[in-house]
Amino acid sequence: MKVIAPDCYGADERLVIATAEDLATIRQDAKTGARGRSRLCAHPDSSVPVHEMLIAHTADVYVRPHRHAGKDESLLLLEGEIDALFFADDGTVRQRTAMSAYGGSAPFYYRIPPGVWHAIIIRSPLAVFMEVTGGPFRREDTEFPTWAPDGNDLAAARAWVASLGAASV
Repeated sequence: MKVIAPDCYGADERLVIATAEDLATIRQDAKTGARGRSRLCAHPDSSVPVHEMLIAHTADVYVRPHRHAGKDESLLLLEGEIDALFFADDGTVRQRTAMSAYGGSAPFYYRIPPGVWHAIIIRSPLAVFMEVTGGPFRREDTEFPTWAPDGNDLAAARAWVASLGAASV
């Protein structure tokens, strides 16, 4: 793995094989880093058509609701528990799915089509998941709603999450 940013690693070979040690690194970085998150990008750069990432988030991370123009997204939960939230255009929760890592009794995977408002809430001290989405990465392909906090004020984000009946953040 090569360091891309303080909480982001990239594959340093064309053939990418993730190890338990790699996951331990992103787990530890999430636990000790200022943002409570870390990721390993398996794709070689942001211009490729498929982006695959192994991601670790602590329970303190606020994942702002968002949607992607023209891009599907999937999430495979490897460790921990989350709530996956899917919203209507007005911010109403259309579906909340409690998820646990593969092998548990709850769902462990979702795939959504383009244009679906979504967010996750980390319900365990740490969650590790694989996310796959289309590339190339362009910031303008991700849209954020006006009905949810932007995350700059963590107290406002926590209050908003609490208003959804969630236990974390």
